Amino acid sequence: MKNLMLSLALVIGFSSVGHAGMLLEPYVGYVKAKTSASLAGTADDREATGPGYGLRLGYTFPVMFWLALDASQNTGTYSGSSAGDFEGKRTAYGIDFGFDFPILVRGWVGYNFNEELAAESSGSTNTLKGTGTKIGVGTTLLPFVSINLEYIMAKYTEGSGPGFSIIPFGTAYSKYENNIYVLSVSLPLDL
Repeated sequence: MKNLMLSLALVIGFSSVGHAGMLLEPYVGYVKAKTSASLAGTADDREATGPGYGLRLGYTFPVMFWLALDASQNTGTYSGSSAGDFEGKRTAYGIDFGFDFPILVRGWVGYNFNEELAAESSGSTNTLKGTGTKIGVGTTLLPFVSINLEYIMAKYTEGSGPGFSIIPFGTAYSKYENNIYVLSVSLPLDL
């Protein structure tokens, strides 16, 4: 009898979220980035805030899991360093694996296989490239809307451009990392 009751509870519990389909999730938000860099053995840290947006496109599985490609972009002025400010545009492409809990909470982890930070200063542009990992959590208290908080750790290993001594990478900078916090509102549509 216990097994029958448990089986029935599981079927009823998962039936409301137990369908598969396509996930389409546009999002907009506010981004705060903190860079941690080492320039010739000296710390060269900066901060930036600004708007961001993105889109997840993927597949929802029958048992509350989802898998999606994620493309995002944000802009901001990176300041706080004696080396000067620069206008930065970060673009990332990655993959997310998530789980929608039955209690209005969702969570995900992800890997950005392409992290790019374009830094513009004094008319020249430098581009840093690398990868990143991320973790996120969201709540769906409002119908059709998710309020999300995401943390992204980007590490840049390549660079190009003439600019303000960010490049050549490896001779000027021994490390360049970006810790990014994203507060966003999304519309997760399960089609």
